[in-house]
Amino acid sequence: MQEEGEPISEMGIICRNIKKLLRRPGSAEGAISHIRREANQAAHIMAHSKTNWEMREVWLDRAPVFLLDQLRLDDVAIDLI
Repeated sequence: MQEEGEPISEMGIICRNIKKLLRRPGSAEGAISHIRREANQAAHIMAHSKTNWEMREVWLDRAPVFLLDQLRLDDVAIDLI
């Protein structure tokens, strides 16, 4: 997320689009920061989930049920780091 210039990978394009969204007028304020793996197991679970990614899902107001317990644990871990 910190790299500048044109992305050359699919992940780079995703990162570029996220940064564009954060800069848009009227968008919610936000910041991008590095969170150590110990405090971000929810991301690990999402990356390795067995969810059928061929069918797109969007969670706007609530996290997916299968992540709720881990998100609570991650929140506690962030406070401890």
